[in-house]
Amino acid sequence: MEIFGIKFAPLYVPWKRRMETLSVAVWVFLLGFGNLCSVILTIYLLYCSQITRYLMLLYFVWMYYDWDTCDKGGRSERWINWFLNSAYVRNLADYFPTQLVKTVDLDPNESYLFCVIPHGIVSIGIAGSFMAHKSRYKKLFPGIESRVVILDQHFRIPFLREYTNLFGTISCHPKSVDYRLSMKPVPPYTGKATVLIVGGAAESLEITSRKESSSKGRRTRRNDSRPHLSIVNLEPWFASLTQRLAKTNVYDFSVVLDQPSRVLRFF
Repeated sequence: MEIFGIKFAPLYVPWKRRMETLSVAVWVFLLGFGNLCSVILTIYLLYCSQITRYLMLLYFVWMYYDWDTCDKGGRSERWINWFLNSAYVRNLADYFPTQLVKTVDLDPNESYLFCVIPHGIVSIGIAGSFMAHKSRYKKLFPGIESRVVILDQHFRIPFLREYTNLFGTISCHPKSVDYRLSMKPVPPYTGKATVLIVGGAAESLEITSRKESSSKGRRTRRNDSRPHLSIVNLEPWFASLTQRLAKTNVYDFSVVLDQPSRVLRFF
């Protein structure tokens, strides 16, 4: 259906697909504006009324107590499983055509560092394979618990940090990764895997804009995992979702990178 040149989704889209689209819209919104909205909500509740002010003070006490959770293995498995089995996360995962393909069997009694490439603009493949579709991951690699490493800033913002922790993620701070790799698996798991998305803003923009392979990103970030190889097994993973969703054709930064600004030079 098209009105004034704007194409709208047809009315006969199945209800399941609409719920998937809604879940993705919420996820993308929180990804882009979650930090700002959390700060605004915090300020509003502090000045809204005396009751909400006292509630926020109690929440700040909880934040102080829970501050290092992201650096000590993340939230407990019970809360994570409850959230990942919710309709919101299931619809979020079903929206994207993600597929986790196993090419080798892993010893369930070992510790692993999964280095996933490429980073991309948004690491959708990681969210679908290791966070949302954990039941699929558990069938392929039974006994190996996985936690995904993300930016530390997401754990420092009120309210948003609770949402982030429930995805089963940990901070990218070196002490957090070291703690995760050195800790023993929590029963019923016999092994553990730490998922590190190798790369960053510079690599994602460069690879996306040039429509090249991810070899350059691998070369520039190959030292990210080197300090941890003495205590774990390194396993490379390739997130082919970048190619399947044609993100290299959706985002084009070639003009921007040909004349880089100060912001891009910073990255």
